[in-house]
Amino acid sequence: MDSATADGAAAAATYFTSLTNYAFTTSDFEEWDTLVADDCITCNALRADDTSDEDGAGLLEVTAASGIEIDPGRWYSATLDVSQDNAGGGGTDEFRFLYALSYDDGWTIEALDVTEREP
Repeated sequence: MDSATADGAAAAATYFTSLTNYAFTTSDFEEWDTLVADDCITCNALRADDTSDEDGAGLLEVTAASGIEIDPGRWYSATLDVSQDNAGGGGTDEFRFLYALSYDDGWTIEALDVTEREP
């Protein structure tokens, strides 16, 4: 995660996803906030709606991750396949998280797009 590479981007996005579990479980967003760009629309919407742990859904689990260098040393993309036990307890929901990340002495989540996918 410490390197400005495609693998580093995938690791940073994976870390951020696990940090999302922590932040929404504990309501401690300090580290989460340090990684998010001020203008990340999806991130800000999630942060403003701090109720994810109240809907009964399970934790996010990354099942696959890959990164791409867009502008080596600066701009990256990461794609994560993520599963989550659904709130009804009857199965698992599957998602694809597409991250836009920048690197400048550390990673910043610039944008996040989440779509449902078939299991």
